[in-house]
Amino acid sequence: MNIISKIIKLYDYSIIEKPYISFFLALSVILFFSLSIPNFKMDASADSLVLENDKLRNLINESIKSEDIYAKVLVDKDSPY
Repeated sequence: MNIISKIIKLYDYSIIEKPYISFFLALSVILFFSLSIPNFKMDASADSLVLENDKLRNLINESIKSEDIYAKVLVDKDSPY
């Protein structure tokens, strides 16, 4: 028996014949990861979003002689936002 037929048999058993096994497995994974949601911290500061060895950033910093981060925003005149 080859590996593909074993996978098909496992799928048939776990999804088709006994769907509650897959449901409780998925539910337990979701519950496990939801327990750590209060400990989740996201750092979206500008320093964490910039690559350290970015060649383009280094080239721009050399040309403007500054370590500050500049952002240029283009806005379409016809845009409602």
